[in-house]
Amino acid sequence: MPLIHASVTDCRNACEQYAGNAYRSCQHGNTMLLEPPASSRCEVLGGAARPLVAPFYGSLDSCQASCDAQAGNAYRSCYYGGRVMVQPSEASRCEIRVADGAWAMGGMQTQPAIAALLYGSREDCAARCNGIGLERPISSCRYGAEFIRQA
Repeated sequence: MPLIHASVTDCRNACEQYAGNAYRSCQHGNTMLLEPPASSRCEVLGGAARPLVAPFYGSLDSCQASCDAQAGNAYRSCYYGGRVMVQPSEASRCEIRVADGAWAMGGMQTQPAIAALLYGSREDCAARCNGIGLERPISSCRYGAEFIRQA
């Protein structure tokens, strides 16, 4: 629940009133006074990495419940902190690699960098591939085991 306070001190004091909520965040203007631990961030994504639920901070159980509520979405991915909870089938994996001359120690990279990695339909993958292709040269665009485009 957002509260408005004129001073940083008033904001800190108000924040302390909610000390029982481990997932609270407190901000004064553009300054974050307190952020929840990154390990408690929950993300539930659908096809083409579109959020199905607004990202939030909470318990593993609340994240699991949000993920389970989206079970009807074949392309859903659920993440809690840095941990993958649910990931779609590898057959719906879209991997786009770019060859934009990234240098590594000893010369040119042998493996082009991944520009995008998402799960969704073939149409989502092809659209993303075409969009990135306008910005940077694509080395390869693969949906599951199928190459949509190769340089």
